[in-house]
Amino acid sequence: LTGNSLGRLSLFALSITPYITASIIIQLLMVAIPKLESMVKDNIDGQEKLEKMNYIVAGVLGFMEALAMSIGFGKKGLLLSYTWYNCLIVTVLWGGCSLLLIFIGKMIDKKGIGNGISLILLFNILSSIPSDAITLYDKFCSNQNIPMIIVRLAIICVIVLCVFCFSILLNDSEKRVPIQYSKGTTYMGAQRSFIPIKVCIAGVLPVIFASSLMSFPILIVNMLGLQLTGWKQTLLMMLNSSYWFDMSTPICSIGYVIYALLVIFFGYFYASITFNSYEIAENLKKSGGTICGIRPGKPTVEYFDKQVKYLIFIGTAGLLIIATVPIVVSGIFSLGSLSLGGTYIMIISSVILETKKQFELEAIYHKASIFNRQKSSIFGFSMKKEGI
Repeated sequence: LTGNSLGRLSLFALSITPYITASIIIQLLMVAIPKLESMVKDNIDGQEKLEKMNYIVAGVLGFMEALAMSIGFGKKGLLLSYTWYNCLIVTVLWGGCSLLLIFIGKMIDKKGIGNGISLILLFNILSSIPSDAITLYDKFCSNQNIPMIIVRLAIICVIVLCVFCFSILLNDSEKRVPIQYSKGTTYMGAQRSFIPIKVCIAGVLPVIFASSLMSFPILIVNMLGLQLTGWKQTLLMMLNSSYWFDMSTPICSIGYVIYALLVIFFGYFYASITFNSYEIAENLKKSGGTICGIRPGKPTVEYFDKQVKYLIFIGTAGLLIIATVPIVVSGIFSLGSLSLGGTYIMIISSVILETKKQFELEAIYHKASIFNRQKSSIFGFSMKKEGI
């Protein structure tokens, strides 16, 4: 449905990107508008209203993007006839199919296991791996003898496997802050517990934010059909990751520095709006819990802020390593954009891990329900036998 969408110009060419963009916009608006955040927290129907807002924004963005793409393709002569009617048909088809794909994702949420939107995004990436594998083979292994082919394939597999393993480690790593509860209170059935803080708090979102922001000027230029020359063209090439670390255009690698700074900025920014140290410290104080060696109140807030800053630095550094390795290899050997890039590898590993956890939870729930049915049937038999 979505593999190689623009290459083959499928009906699902927009995929679920409008929904992802809409989710990001809504999350940022919740930070800027406290009333919106309080509506989601306090109101019972707040989550449903937020989801409806997501659908509306995603629909508007989808049709706007479809319109921009149809106009851009029409100006380049890619439509049979560049008329308002043909542009309208393409816009309606692409925008409507994008909403249909979002609806399918939500049906997977209700009827299946795992996050439907994330699974569709995962299938989109996985469907492009065979063609990328052929590209790598043609680039490194064609016209080579068998021993050299084996060696080069082994090197490629080791690099991809190392990036995958590091991505999984980064996704699952967390710092457990030990919590001690007073003798008179228990929390979750125990007097001693911990609060987990993920090393990669923002997940892959900083990389997505940075990539989207840098590709936005390129999208505008392509949509308007502008022909840039001189320093303007060089500046635009700096924003394109396909030219980074390319020996023929070394100056374009400056764009990677901008990209790295944006990843670090968005890593700190997103973590600051998702991890509320003050709120966690207040909830901890109300439940009678304290961090070992740290006084309640302001010292606890300062402790959480300090730990989060360290973890954000480690997480964003890890994200940059995962994102940089494929970019460097692709730039040096002129491979172009691959589905085995750093961002895609992070998405693949995180979605598979989350789906695995969902399967484990379903298995535990299934075993518990079977045990409860067996237990109730046993007790029912004994009660009838005793005449009760």
